[in-house]
Amino acid sequence: MADLKLRRGQIFTSFGPGSIVDFEGVGFAIKDTGCWLKPKKELALERLSQQVQGRELRGIADENDISVPVVYFPTWFHCPRCKQLQRCYKKDVNLDYGHAPKCSNSACKKSDLVPMRFVAFCDNGHLGEINWGRWAHSNTRGVEATCSREDQLEYHAGGAAGGDFDQMYVKCKACNSERNFSDLFSKPLGREIVGAKGQSCTGRQPWFTRSHEPDSCDRPMRCEPRGSTSIYLPKVLSALDISSDTSSSFGAGPTFAAHEIDVTREALQRLKDSGEVDVDIRKKRFESFLLRTANPGNFKNYLSALNFVSKKLMDVRSADEIYQLFLFVENDNEGADLEPAGENGSLQEIDEGVAQRNLLEEELTVFRNGIDVDEDNFNLSFVPIDAEYGSEAQLIFSSIGRVRRLREVRAFIGFKRGKGDRLQSSDLSKFQSWVLANECFGEGIYFELNKDMLSG
Repeated sequence: MADLKLRRGQIFTSFGPGSIVDFEGVGFAIKDTGCWLKPKKELALERLSQQVQGRELRGIADENDISVPVVYFPTWFHCPRCKQLQRCYKKDVNLDYGHAPKCSNSACKKSDLVPMRFVAFCDNGHLGEINWGRWAHSNTRGVEATCSREDQLEYHAGGAAGGDFDQMYVKCKACNSERNFSDLFSKPLGREIVGAKGQSCTGRQPWFTRSHEPDSCDRPMRCEPRGSTSIYLPKVLSALDISSDTSSSFGAGPTFAAHEIDVTREALQRLKDSGEVDVDIRKKRFESFLLRTANPGNFKNYLSALNFVSKKLMDVRSADEIYQLFLFVENDNEGADLEPAGENGSLQEIDEGVAQRNLLEEELTVFRNGIDVDEDNFNLSFVPIDAEYGSEAQLIFSSIGRVRRLREVRAFIGFKRGKGDRLQSSDLSKFQSWVLANECFGEGIYFELNKDMLSG
């Protein structure tokens, strides 16, 4: 088997941390970046780094920069010849890790095993395996129900091209218990089928070791083919390399920030007038205010501002104090005695929709301004529509700009599964000081439709 090589761009689409990769008939799960070595290349883009809580943006320099850590997933395999189901782990003595495992039945002459097609996942982003031994015995009672001979399991697939679920089944040769796959997708999997303890979900990822404490999770696990698109939904933030001087000189952010400030002020004023005090409301109002504004107050250090306010919130005891603290944050407080922010917060706390909207709002302001820009990584020039394209074009377009040079940086912040109820951080092991990033260069065209034409 040749070495599996991934293009840098693939890590931000289909084959990033948390994904399942099939290679020459073997399945692997890519570990979260807490298991990675730190990439050598630093990609500087302050406005994007700010949205990932001040972390460094680290890019893969070349194909020899890092090796992507993986684990076998699923670890359940079957032999096409003898039908035997087997589990294979990295620690197995007879297993050449990274290559297709071989059948242990001597009659099969070391034929390649095939990974089981179906896996378990939940909408909070956890992923695990189906215990096929428990599935085979889940419809039996009596002595057969207590059978635990995993070494006596067989997988059979029949029907048209082996794809009919009622013709696919797992059988235990020791007690003759069996169950087909017709019920596999009709309802959530039981906790005994996925190996969950005390909850319906395992709260784990395939690469977790015994030392990993499972997440608390109230979502049931369901079954899907391991190649299903719903199994892995990467979450990436994207930003154009527009200098902070350019965006701030065009008024990027203040219009959006002013709206958020007004909404927060009104909500806190109502809270103050009502005389009600609630810790959760306090935290939500202030953290929403800070996270949603491109430039929260005039604090130079975003993380310091968030840390400062979060601590202050725990000290206030009246609605009036809440309102006064808001006014303090809103006004010019560059000289405030801020406590330095500690470790980076979890990437799971990021609302990727809000973060991406902040970035887009700032970029859109630059384009809508209609002023030419010539920077190292951003060249934008607007054309006179009348002179270039005629008066008819002016009825359709209000602005046309040529982008001759453009740099985009993308930051991988995590992934979701299924309905995407919870973001799983790209780093699940510890609080890292960096996130995986990638840059690309290009060109393009910007045009804005005439609003009068659209409303006419």
